[in-house]
Amino acid sequence: AAACVCVAVAGASVAATVVLRGAEAAMFFAKVENAHRRALELIEVGQKKDALRTLHSVITSKRHRTYSKDLEAVMLLYLELCVELNKGRKAKDGLHQYRNTCQTVPNSLELVVKHFLLKATEAANAAQAKADELIAAGSSAV
Repeated sequence: AAACVCVAVAGASVAATVVLRGAEAAMFFAKVENAHRRALELIEVGQKKDALRTLHSVITSKRHRTYSKDLEAVMLLYLELCVELNKGRKAKDGLHQYRNTCQTVPNSLELVVKHFLLKATEAANAAQAKADELIAAGSSAV
């Protein structure tokens, strides 16, 4: 069952189709930049999982299978959220989908993978520093 919904975004209305699958609702946006804007709004209000779900639906959608700079920006934000939320499998799936999408622009895939590696390394270093701090605090308490 599909229904058409109007979503108010910064004074403009954006048409999006909502498809209900069990308990999960996925939104399919007519334009990639609308999904990116919606994901940023969701992040601002603290709904990062919903933002990730929105971006994932755009990346895996058959409607958006051609490369654009907007899709690259969506992918960068998607991978940042995957790293923040520790969603490695979703990141892998998104990278596979993006690889198929940007076969004509290999520089974009390289940029996205380097960005992902940078964010993952930063997160790993932060986790290691936090672990070292906890170990140091635990050994000084004894």
